[in-house]
Amino acid sequence: MEPANSLLRERAENEAYLAAAPGQAYLLYFTDGGSVGLDLRNAPGTFVARWVDISSGDWGRREVIQGGGVATIPAPEKGPWAAAIRFDLNTD
Repeated sequence: MEPANSLLRERAENEAYLAAAPGQAYLLYFTDGGSVGLDLRNAPGTFVARWVDISSGDWGRREVIQGGGVATIPAPEKGPWAAAIRFDLNTD
């Protein structure tokens, strides 16, 4: 994985950060909630995101994200959150 903030769209300064192995896995970090676009135009297929609340260490929701376009990804709520996003081998 490498820094990949260039794949984020509609990102306010210091709102979110991204590391990626494009097409395979992404790690998205929100400093205090918010919403960004993740450019998956060169990554068709289905991805699975799993959220973790950085403040508590608790797992949050699991969600499916469609590749092949720009996906809007909102943090579950205010506060620091991270999402591990990986290509879903079970569907494609």
